[in-house]
Amino acid sequence: YDVHAKANSTPLEMVPTLVTMAQSQNQEDVIQAAMLLRKLASTRSKGGTTIKTIIIAKGPAALAQLTNHSSIDVVSDALWALSHICDSDHGESEELIQPVIKTGVVPKVVELLSSPHACIQIPAIRIIGNICSGSDQHTLVVLKAGFLQQIKHLGITDPILTKELRKDAVWALSNIA
Repeated sequence: YDVHAKANSTPLEMVPTLVTMAQSQNQEDVIQAAMLLRKLASTRSKGGTTIKTIIIAKGPAALAQLTNHSSIDVVSDALWALSHICDSDHGESEELIQPVIKTGVVPKVVELLSSPHACIQIPAIRIIGNICSGSDQHTLVVLKAGFLQQIKHLGITDPILTKELRKDAVWALSNIA
């Protein structure tokens, strides 16, 4: 796959190709797709159809599958993309969170909190915090996935953990209350 095959390809036009690439057997395609989907998911559009909307329609399932990838970088990119997708700052949480929950990825995200890599833990805790900022039903999905049991093992007071991870873990917990 060549994501840049069309010289005038817009980010919106790239998303379906990237989703296909994310499901490829070619590891270079998977790595490139995960990185580009992360970048696109974090892009803020002004007016019209947003890139996030297109990714929500086409990509959460592919991104959820990438959380099982053997490459730490691919898993990290997939988690960051999912965290950007379900990040609501304009009262649109249902439309943003529900597609991520529907993939069934929440138990895997909770499990990834035990990763020894901060590049995995930080986007995982952000996904949890974003989901818990939604409805009570969204929070219940996180709780049923074992978040409270897992967070005890995260060691929020552990001095080795980054300040960012501690801050995000406390934020996620505050969204449950």
